[in-house]
Amino acid sequence: MATKITYTQQGDYLLPDLKLPEQPKVEIGIWGKRHLRYIKNHHPIRYTNLLTSCKLTTYYAICLQKKA
Repeated sequence: MATKITYTQQGDYLLPDLKLPEQPKVEIGIWGKRHLRYIKNHHPIRYTNLLTSCKLTTYYAICLQKKA
């Protein structure tokens, strides 16, 4: 099963139209935002991996349940 990839021309380059799947909305509050900033600043590889694999909101939901 092949997926058709569409492209958009930007100047002289053709860039693929990439779109991440929708993620559920999770209310993280002030402490969740601070934790996000901490991971972004101190663990950039972990943050990028979670973001690109669409597991960032799942990670937050698990972290918030553990702290509650």
